[in-house]
Amino acid sequence: MTMVLSLATLALVAIDHVVRRRMRMVAVPGPTGPMSLAIIVVTSVAMIGAFALAVVFEVNEQRLWLIVTTAAGLVVALICSALYDLANARELLRVR
Repeated sequence: MTMVLSLATLALVAIDHVVRRRMRMVAVPGPTGPMSLAIIVVTSVAMIGAFALAVVFEVNEQRLWLIVTTAAGLVVALICSALYDLANARELLRVR
């Protein structure tokens, strides 16, 4: 499980690096406003909750629910990532 998590994390970092390089994006060190900060907090809480559920399902040997939790966590992460990018871009335009 740790190996899969490590590989998935490395893959996401690599994908982010490639996308940022291709789009010539400027790295913004953090959220620029309250909406993007709220989205980061919601994403973090959802990921921590999904990890806790995954541990519980692993201990109870309920593999099907482990897969469902992982898939739901991925969908939430993708949606929140897109929402964060939109909110952050909107807040950056408002700051200018």
